[in-house]
Amino acid sequence: MNEITAAVTALKTQLGERLCIMGHHYQSDAVAAHCDITGDSLELARRVPGVNAEHIVFCGVFFMGESAALLAKPGQAVHLPAPDADCMMSLMTPAGLARRVLEQLSATGRRVVPLAYVNTTLALKAVVGEYGGAVCTSANAETMLRWALNQGDSVLFLPDKHLGRNTAGKLGLAPEDQHILRLSGHGLMDAGRQPLNRPLLL
Repeated sequence: MNEITAAVTALKTQLGERLCIMGHHYQSDAVAAHCDITGDSLELARRVPGVNAEHIVFCGVFFMGESAALLAKPGQAVHLPAPDADCMMSLMTPAGLARRVLEQLSATGRRVVPLAYVNTTLALKAVVGEYGGAVCTSANAETMLRWALNQGDSVLFLPDKHLGRNTAGKLGLAPEDQHILRLSGHGLMDAGRQPLNRPLLL
């Protein structure tokens, strides 16, 4: 560990203001000691536009590192020391499966607006954007679900069904107006068995 600490210290001295190390506040003290900016993953990604360093080292989950790279300025490089750092929720809705589900739902003639929790991959966020949807946080889920409900016939909320249901309840959406989709690796299993006419699909 002393060798790593010495190497990081030397690199920071060499690069100076060309380097910014960002770290999630759950990092160990050994990592946090080198961080120029700390916070939760979303806060770190949001702060990237205000960083002028050429190299940004993002010590956090990979899907927020992706968002950080998306928000970086031209010429900036975002480095992920641990690209395998993830969480189960971020992997619950693969982008390819979401696309197949949205294709099948759209084929019914309904306007289905996808709304994704921010703890998802950049690939999934891109699919959501293609279908006119948006990304929400737990703090603004109520506002974003209200917005999405006003955009079409129904909302596909993913991947967190609990956040979706709790938020729908706050908006006064009855349980019978919510539906948990049954999926396989090929998409919807129950689309042909019952009309999916509920405003909130989970």
